[in-house]
Amino acid sequence: TGGEGTSAAGGALTLTAGQGATSAGTVDITAGANQGGTGGVLTLVGGASTTAAGGAVSISSGTGATDSGSMTIKTPDGGSGGSSGAMVFSTGTSPSGSTGSVSFQSSAATGGAGGEINLFVGAGDTGTGGRVFARAGSSSNGAGGLIKLDGGASTTAAGGAVTLTSGAGTS
Repeated sequence: TGGEGTSAAGGALTLTAGQGATSAGTVDITAGANQGGTGGVLTLVGGASTTAAGGAVSISSGTGATDSGSMTIKTPDGGSGGSSGAMVFSTGTSPSGSTGSVSFQSSAATGGAGGEINLFVGAGDTGTGGRVFARAGSSSNGAGGLIKLDGGASTTAAGGAVTLTSGAGTS
């Protein structure tokens, strides 16, 4: 816990693993296991403010001389007869203003190809395959939201295509 400040900034809290000649140290933060119930919860929350914007939460992989570090956010496999955990990316509601945006973006490349964004749902072996839904927001006092799919532009070759294909079937 960082120290509290009643008239100035509160103290910072920093967790840093040690440097190494061959490999750097690791920082592990793990909630507790439970033998007879639900495992412990791990919560990361930015600081609240009563007079300005709340604090941000930033999670970033490390920079590197060649590649930057990768980042994996996933739920583990489910146990016997159960399901794997759900994953929710959601912004909060707003009583008098706009709600926040959710963006998935790969960056532009200099000297190479731009990164891909892939959305895949799981296959089913005894039921239907997973579904993908895309739905724009409704409005009670204006136009409904827009869904727009654009192929990429090119200044030296053909623009990118947009292809929608239904699944193959046997009947």
